[in-house]
Amino acid sequence: FTSAHLNQCPGGQINTNPFVRTQLEFLHSVDPSQAGRAVCKACYAHYKNKETTRRRLTDNHTPPATSGVAFTNTSTSKALSTQAHKDLRKQIANAQRGKETNTVQAVGAGAFQVGHQVVQTSNGPVQVAIQPGPLVELPGLGSQLRSMQPTLRQSSGLQAGYTKAHSTYTATKKKLASQAYAKHEARVVVCEVRLARKPIGNVKTVQVGDCIEAIDNVPLHIGAVELKTLLFDLILPTWLKFSGGFNIDITQVVMRNKDWVEIRPKNPDLDAISALFLKEGKNGELVFKSGRCLIYLHLPNDIYKLYEDWIENQEFEELIEAVEGGHTTKGKGRESFKKKGTGRTRAQKRALSPEITSADFTERIPAGLIDLTQPSNSQTTTTLDRNSKRLKSQTDHSGEVGFTTHRLSNVLRMQRPPQDVDVQTLFSTVSTIHASVRRIESKTMMQLLELFPSSSDPNTFIEGRIDYSAYLGSALTLVLHLDLSSKKQRAGGFKISSLGTANLPLFGGGTAICAKRTYYRKERTITKEDGKMIRVAQNIPHDGLTQAKELTVEIACLVWAGALLRLVYEYIESKTSTRGKPPFNIPHFRFVEAALAVEQVEGGKESQVFLLEEVIGGTEGPFRKYLNNVSPVPLPLEGHENKERGDFLAFTQHVQYFRTKKKIFISDYQGGDTLLTDPQIVTDRVLGPIFADGNVPATHDSFEANHRCNKFCQFFEVPADYD
Repeated sequence: FTSAHLNQCPGGQINTNPFVRTQLEFLHSVDPSQAGRAVCKACYAHYKNKETTRRRLTDNHTPPATSGVAFTNTSTSKALSTQAHKDLRKQIANAQRGKETNTVQAVGAGAFQVGHQVVQTSNGPVQVAIQPGPLVELPGLGSQLRSMQPTLRQSSGLQAGYTKAHSTYTATKKKLASQAYAKHEARVVVCEVRLARKPIGNVKTVQVGDCIEAIDNVPLHIGAVELKTLLFDLILPTWLKFSGGFNIDITQVVMRNKDWVEIRPKNPDLDAISALFLKEGKNGELVFKSGRCLIYLHLPNDIYKLYEDWIENQEFEELIEAVEGGHTTKGKGRESFKKKGTGRTRAQKRALSPEITSADFTERIPAGLIDLTQPSNSQTTTTLDRNSKRLKSQTDHSGEVGFTTHRLSNVLRMQRPPQDVDVQTLFSTVSTIHASVRRIESKTMMQLLELFPSSSDPNTFIEGRIDYSAYLGSALTLVLHLDLSSKKQRAGGFKISSLGTANLPLFGGGTAICAKRTYYRKERTITKEDGKMIRVAQNIPHDGLTQAKELTVEIACLVWAGALLRLVYEYIESKTSTRGKPPFNIPHFRFVEAALAVEQVEGGKESQVFLLEEVIGGTEGPFRKYLNNVSPVPLPLEGHENKERGDFLAFTQHVQYFRTKKKIFISDYQGGDTLLTDPQIVTDRVLGPIFADGNVPATHDSFEANHRCNKFCQFFEVPADYD
């Protein structure tokens, strides 16, 4: 008999598997304070014949069998005789049946009677166990009784396992709680919450619009999760009103204190802000001092950029509709966006109006500009024309035109006090600008490489500066009619745009143009008549020199994007010649035609600089963003055709990344069905800070991990093994 057999004894498995189907024998410990153990028959025979084993007075008592396990040779205590032990067990059994005349009374319920309830905590609803009273353990069996399901019956109105003292528990609890509330002051504070962001390169925080709220009666010991939920629900309606309906999730914002330190949940999740109100007293104890604290909900820059892109697309689409519909958008803004359940959608409006192409702009005068060379088409002119025909019969012999009482009354009725719409033409904001315009010339990748000098030594790089005029054609002198008023301009993340016309066709035979400028945002606080302070913002274009520097970078992005997109279609053509045409359509995209315009001025006045682009309108559909500059995954779009376009543009990134040896690809794809604008160029970080600020090195670093190959990548066999 070895110790190895003891380790393999089935009796040792009772603690981990109480359903072992093995006949076991029970051995008591020599020390009464120690529990015994169940062993197999071989172990029991070994200990029984061992000289050091102490014999007990009785050896015929068998404890009740637990599920799947048979016990023999047990007794409860050396201090009890066999008969006393039997009487004790009988008393316990009667107590469990609810007989109150017994000496022994049950003071708890079995483990199988424990119920559950849902409790609201700072981390949300949690299911907790309700234990009616302490569990009872029979002598000699220890925790093994917990696997047994006792049969309990009630002989009174109390729940099994309770005594009569429990009936007064609820009333006593309420009384003590009311006494405690009367003696102690409730510790609650006021929290002010602001939705804020911190632009890249800024040290100070920037509040998002008027998104600021306050709430009182906040518990001092509130947890971080509950506090964030409370403040987010408070500020969300203000954000939705400010943004025009752009929804954000609580997981997208970060809760920070006034020092911009993130507030995270503790373990347990309590006292997120209590340290701000508990101050050390004279005797060293913590004293509560009520007051007000400032909490920021930080809106990260990438989320705010998505909002800016969304609002730019909404406003630009509305502006296009206004120009095509021949009306202004005065009084419209974020409030004019489609609201749920009211009005027509933009698609329905387009379906009700005729399609307008760029050629239609050749005969159109911008809103607010009066063309005095053409006769008026107003109703008044038509009416006067009809009257003049009728008055021909009333001409006297001297040839002078007379008038009738009806005609005089009709004209006099028009002399009523004017309304806003009647005097709009007096405040025309259309500016006439004489400018030198140079079109941006498209280039292939080889032509771009030949524009600039390079070294034949692969380890040597030529340092130099770019002559951006190499991207531009010859100069033309044009007259531009642009509405540069702040109400008509639309602001994006980096540029503001204004619609207008040129005196000569510039793009695609049409005179319609979209003029863009970079800008900075100036905010100030003003006090209204009711004493309320509000923050207002103004978009101010940069000076001419700054415009030239920043817009030439945009020009470089357009030129390189056009070359990279052309590289993809050349790759498709080469693959089609060997594999044949694919079983699906290939979308055809191109970037908008563009030009750089510099105002011609005299007397040392500073010139304005514009980036002119052809208008994306007419049959191009609504303006949309297919991919942003932080991920190669297409953005979710409605409709199968839009999803196909997004997948194709993701495929173009794969081809560009592969064909340029992991150096460069296009991001921030946006525009219409076929026309694209405002691209960003993403490059390898070893090349340094080149192109525009939208060149995010992290996007290039994570391209291989985040790009999802689609049917375009698979059919045209773009290698997924990037090395």
